[in-house]
Amino acid sequence: MTWKEVLLYTVFILVVIVISLLGVMRTESSGNRLDMTDQEISHVMTDLKKRSAADCILTRTETGFQCKEMGTGKVFKVKGK
Repeated sequence: MTWKEVLLYTVFILVVIVISLLGVMRTESSGNRLDMTDQEISHVMTDLKKRSAADCILTRTETGFQCKEMGTGKVFKVKGK
C-alpha cells in the first residue's frame, strides 16, 4: 500500500466514525421523550412513590401513564388527571 492509499483509508474510516457518532448523538438527544407538563410529572411521581416503584420505563396511554419496572417487569398504571 502506498502512503496515499493509507491516508485515503484513514480519512474514510474517520469520516464513517464521525457520521456514526453524530447519528447516535442525535438519536440520544431527540429520543422518545414524553411531552409532560409539570403538573403531570408531579402527579405521576407522587403516585409511583406511594407504590414504591423502582426505576421504570414510562409510556403514555389513553387513560394516563404506564410504568414498567426494569428489574422486575411489574407494571404500574397511573390515571391521568
